[in-house]
Amino acid sequence: MITLPHRQSETAPQTQTPEPHLGQILALTPVPSLVLDHKHDIVEVSNSYLSLTSTKREECMGTNIYKFFSDKNPIADCLLIRSAVETAIESRGVHIVGDVRVSTEKTWRLRLVPIYNGEELLFIVLEVDEHCSKLTNHLVTGLVAYHITTRPMESSSTMSRTMPSS
Repeated sequence: MITLPHRQSETAPQTQTPEPHLGQILALTPVPSLVLDHKHDIVEVSNSYLSLTSTKREECMGTNIYKFFSDKNPIADCLLIRSAVETAIESRGVHIVGDVRVSTEKTWRLRLVPIYNGEELLFIVLEVDEHCSKLTNHLVTGLVAYHITTRPMESSSTMSRTMPSS
């Protein structure tokens, strides 16, 4: 397991404290997050996601993301979630999609970040931003998606906005 280095102050007394693990970053982030493997199975989940969804860790770990969402709430827009994951993978960049219906009362904005090692897809980080359905009910119906890419060897980022045709 990869661990983050823990630097102690030179003036602090030398005590035996365990070094923080990289997994703690995700577990303790205030951003509700899931980590998917290359098969789209959930391999890590943040405590904030578990709290937001009233889910137990063992309910989601090792489960395919689409099965998890459809089992948890049949009204969830699994086709939109699948499309967002596939877009992030194909683009190899950050992909943001808004107004993803996950229940009758809830819509989420998803931020998907694919993690590659060369050409090999290792993980997809899926971050959730829950927003009020009252706000989204007053908006024009339609998918608004943002795709952000940073090209290697360039310092500029590009962002495109995609709206479905009527």
